[in-house]
Amino acid sequence: MEELTSKLLYCTGMINLIRWFSNAGYDDYRKRVITRSAFVYLDSFFIFAPQIKNSLEKRDINVKTIHEKIGKIRDEYEAFHSKIRDKLTAHRQDLPIIETFEVWNEIDLTTLDYFITEVSDIYNLLHALKREEVPEYSDFPITKLNVAPASQPIAEAPNISSDNLALTRENTVSFIPCNAFQRRGSQINSIIDTVYYLGTLFPEKKYGNDIERLIKSMIIVDVINMLDNLYPFTPPNPAHKIDSFLEILENDIPVAHKVLKNFSDKRDLELEDKIRQVRNKICAHVDTDESLESILATLDEISIDDLNKIFMPAVNAFYSSCSSDFRTRMLLMNKMNLGPDVIGVEDTGFIKDFDK
Repeated sequence: MEELTSKLLYCTGMINLIRWFSNAGYDDYRKRVITRSAFVYLDSFFIFAPQIKNSLEKRDINVKTIHEKIGKIRDEYEAFHSKIRDKLTAHRQDLPIIETFEVWNEIDLTTLDYFITEVSDIYNLLHALKREEVPEYSDFPITKLNVAPASQPIAEAPNISSDNLALTRENTVSFIPCNAFQRRGSQINSIIDTVYYLGTLFPEKKYGNDIERLIKSMIIVDVINMLDNLYPFTPPNPAHKIDSFLEILENDIPVAHKVLKNFSDKRDLELEDKIRQVRNKICAHVDTDESLESILATLDEISIDDLNKIFMPAVNAFYSSCSSDFRTRMLLMNKMNLGPDVIGVEDTGFIKDFDK
């Protein structure tokens, strides 16, 4: 029971920490890059909360209340919001392009606050019934500080980008992917963009372990997503297998495939596997078997240098393969200024305010 409650407390705390940290995002898009990870911990919350609830006296009216609240919020999560975790966070997998925008834009303050309120209510009800075993909730200490963007960036000039979330950003135009290599390539570009941004948020040691663990977990998830979209990988559930960029190029663009294959042959598979194991146990899931203390220790052991040793070669491999054929060069158009004659971009209808 002690491990269950510590993991439930950890998930509850991380969801609230992400809510606090959302203010570090300086625009709607970047706030979503940060807060999508709340749905990873929400998913794990639904594993641990029912197990603790099932240990209580089922005839107690308060237990019935908890049972009903868990069922209601879990149903709402699984009906739609699980796609945020499954397709845009823990994995980066294909959705129809319009649905991608709809799911992405569902990440907002209203949705986040609703789930936080429900999660907090469930946790507090469990604490009220099992005070000796379920500790009182308290936020991570860092949330007592104010967080804001480090600096207010200059408004982005009208630009063209080729990631699959580009059209959800202001002053950005893009193309609609119409074949397999464009879909996979635009997904990879989106992953690169999110990792680069999250890297700018990585804190100094003085800010403590909690926020460092949060940001590092986010980066680890997308580093593995980069590998899974770039190179062949068969997950434990084969139904979740996607065609990698390398596999698509083999049939469609042989020259680019050869370039990417040369990079693939030089991968550090041992380090990749080490990072993937950490991803599986504490970043994209919270492991149900190992102790929280031990899996957090494995997260702490991973350094940003370790992640760069995996991520940067993958980025270089992708860019080099795209450069080798005129059909894939369009995937290199990222944040390219449209020139002085373009003063604005028409609203596509895919841009949504995060705070409303």
